[in-house]
Amino acid sequence: MKGQQIRKKAMKNSSNWKIGYFLLQLKEFLKLGEREASNNQRRADENRYKEEEGNLDSMESFKKKKKKKHYVTRPETKSFEKRWEKNEKNVFKVTMGKWKKVEKN
Repeated sequence: MKGQQIRKKAMKNSSNWKIGYFLLQLKEFLKLGEREASNNQRRADENRYKEEEGNLDSMESFKKKKKKKHYVTRPETKSFEKRWEKNEKNVFKVTMGKWKKVEKN
């Protein structure tokens, strides 16, 4: 809240606006503190859960990991494409807008 809005509310709430102003600031501060505390607690719970889950499944996830297929991004220049296509040992096949290396039979 802006200072003027807080002062107006404070004047409505009490005869001495300084006391009202102080009480409103205190309320805002406490609300922020509660919000921050709940966020910190939530983060701590999430981290604890991730650690527990990670310890249990670390070996399984290590076993399941597979190597990613390597794709060469499709070159935009025509001369570069011709050089790749002229190569006799390997044929490059276009799939989904990317070049995929396929061994020649």
